Amino acid sequence: MRKFSYLKQLLIAVVLISTGSFSAKAQYSLGFTANYGLATDDLAKAAKNAFGGTLQLRYHYDDYIKMGIDVGYISFENKNTDSKVSPLIDGNKLNILPITAVFEVHFNNNKFHPFMAIDLGWAYANLKLITNSKNFVIVAPQFGLDYAVSDQLFIRASVKDNILIYNRLNSGSDLMSYIGLNVGAYYKF
Repeated sequence: MRKFSYLKQLLIAVVLISTGSFSAKAQYSLGFTANYGLATDDLAKAAKNAFGGTLQLRYHYDDYIKMGIDVGYISFENKNTDSKVSPLIDGNKLNILPITAVFEVHFNNNKFHPFMAIDLGWAYANLKLITNSKNFVIVAPQFGLDYAVSDQLFIRASVKDNILIYNRLNSGSDLMSYIGLNVGAYYKF
């Protein structure tokens, strides 16, 4: 339950920052993407593909550079196989809650805005590990395209390689990854 109080505090902070941007006329945007997760490598042997979503808050330094925070959720159904990941999933589903800092570079200032981004942060996942850890590092390079419907409203599509780093044993690390296919929109204040 304590983990969810941190999430609640983060969501309150996101709402306060976005509310403050209305009065400050700052260049912020708030968006949401629906995500389809393609399990890869060891995760593909352990779990089926997944659905989820991501809430995105960005500060626009200019038309080409954006920084912000993403808060997401994705859930993979456990295949219950003898793979190295499947027995580590606590329950019938692997639920991942990533919270990341994001840096985006956009390449065009017209209707179409192709971009590259990197996410870096931590993720909560219900894994049963010897280390008893539930928090993991996540790194996610991303490529995408924003389409300007108006000066404030943008449609977004992107592909993100989510790499979760976890300690299965008391020493060493393992990687678990999934490709996120993301579609959504954001509104620029």
